[in-house]
Amino acid sequence: MSFSRSSSDTPVAIGKEDGATEVASNQHNGYQWTALSVTTVGALLASIQGSALLIALPNILTELQATFLTIMWVLIGYLLITTVLTPVIGRLADIWGRKQLYNSGFMMFALGSLVAGLAQPQFHGGDLIVGFLFNVPVAIFGAIWGLWRLREPVRLAKRQHIDFIGAITLTIGLTGTLLALSLLAFPLLSQTITYTILALGIVGLVLFGVIEPRIKEPLVQLRLFRDRLFLFANLSGLLNGIARGAVLFLLIFFLQGPYGQDPLRAGLMLAPFGAAFMIVGPLSGRLSDRAGSRVLAPVGLGISALGLLGLSTVGPSTPYWLLSIFMALMGGGSGFFVSPNTNAIMSSVPAQMRGAAAGILSMLNNTGQMLSIAIVFPLALSAVPMVAMMHVFIYGGGMSQFPAALNTFLHGVHLAFLVSFALSVIAMIVAVLRPSHR
Repeated sequence: MSFSRSSSDTPVAIGKEDGATEVASNQHNGYQWTALSVTTVGALLASIQGSALLIALPNILTELQATFLTIMWVLIGYLLITTVLTPVIGRLADIWGRKQLYNSGFMMFALGSLVAGLAQPQFHGGDLIVGFLFNVPVAIFGAIWGLWRLREPVRLAKRQHIDFIGAITLTIGLTGTLLALSLLAFPLLSQTITYTILALGIVGLVLFGVIEPRIKEPLVQLRLFRDRLFLFANLSGLLNGIARGAVLFLLIFFLQGPYGQDPLRAGLMLAPFGAAFMIVGPLSGRLSDRAGSRVLAPVGLGISALGLLGLSTVGPSTPYWLLSIFMALMGGGSGFFVSPNTNAIMSSVPAQMRGAAAGILSMLNNTGQMLSIAIVFPLALSAVPMVAMMHVFIYGGGMSQFPAALNTFLHGVHLAFLVSFALSVIAMIVAVLRPSHR
């Protein structure tokens, strides 16, 4: 692996026009709609998987006879793997090609769903087999459609190399730091081991920060953060991830606990959030093409913050129409923020580096979600008896059997939503600091 100062001394703007002619011609011939149709299939799969998991978790917990702590660690493990892999995958997209890697992802998802669906019932929670197998034809369709219709958006540079040193140090750093913070929130090991893991993670991140600028072909282009737009857009995205990463889980607990709903009905009652996000996201994306993100991003975060502030006041007697407004504000505000913010990040980097930029964006978003779970869940649930928490999570139907825990539960949920509100306000302030762009 060769080292060189030249990588960190090159201005970010260099090469930004590379591939611009090809991109422009693609936009004029309507190819962007074809690309959108393919990526929508991937987004649909991710959305279905996330929503189905929320609804299915109580069933998984019951049929596998797992504890609530075990289920939380399954979720944390999934997020941790996704967070650590995204910068590597982003870099591989720049080396091997985005079309090839994206379609490979479809096939791997189909294979994983097929294996999970055909596994013995004791390994996946019985009736969930239908959910796994449903993913298979959708993923296969996405792969075929992508192979047929997608184009490689830029001409790939030859003889690129993977930065193994950066991959190892970043993996150790992220894994150690996020795992240790999660262990502090959901204790599984002794404090001595937890702090040792944290120290190892911090050392890994420091080594990554020292070594990476000297790598000729780095895993993460740290020099991109010299661009104020790239820096503040990613930072506001990270803060937004921390602010709302655990909100849907909190809402599930609220709806199944104080609000008295069963798990299926509680999952369906989250629809206003998803609907608002899906409607507003594409509209804000089109607006950002004309106006940039400096106004749209903070406005979206402000709207989302209002929704979180409203959720900090809900109780068992709150009418559903009002709860729906708060969820729609949060979902619509997130949609208003995410599309312009992503557009800002991608437009601030050279075309050949957009895979790596997307990896950084996903890594920070997933990091935010992990930190959100580690911060919010102890605030909301640490004082609630485990037996009450298990009953609410598995069966729902209210907390009439645990009247003493109701006020404690509501106080914790309100405090968690207020913390999320404060983080959204901070993210909004950070978003305002970005420079104007189009």
